[in-house]
Amino acid sequence: MVKIESNKETNTHRILLRPNQSISWRLSLIFIGFITITCLSIGIAFTFLGATLILPFAGLEVILVTVCVYLVLQKGYRQEVIIMTQDKLRIERGIGKSQKDMGVFQDMVLFFSRKTNTPLVSSTHRCNFQRRACARWRLSNRR
Repeated sequence: MVKIESNKETNTHRILLRPNQSISWRLSLIFIGFITITCLSIGIAFTFLGATLILPFAGLEVILVTVCVYLVLQKGYRQEVIIMTQDKLRIERGIGKSQKDMGVFQDMVLFFSRKTNTPLVSSTHRCNFQRRACARWRLSNRR
């Protein structure tokens, strides 16, 4: 997901980059609950029939599915925030909040874009921050 915000008063532009999330925490908990009830009821049924080794492996399966779903959901909350001002470019990275912050001055940044079919990148341009802020150029030329 790409979300672009602009503040014309301070000439600040903010771009939020996140991966697409196919499922929310609530729905993943419902999924884990469904898997848990299904596996444990099958394991308990086989335990009453005399196959006692199925129940521990059913519990192991539930734990493994829960860990995998948690790791996938945690990666879904990873984000990058790009903040462009008149004199500085700042990139913040993290999961849910800023954990790594990198800021550079305009003179050290070179902006490249290439023509694609997406509405976010519309033309080929090489921008030098000393002439004009790339954020202003980028948002004014968006179609």
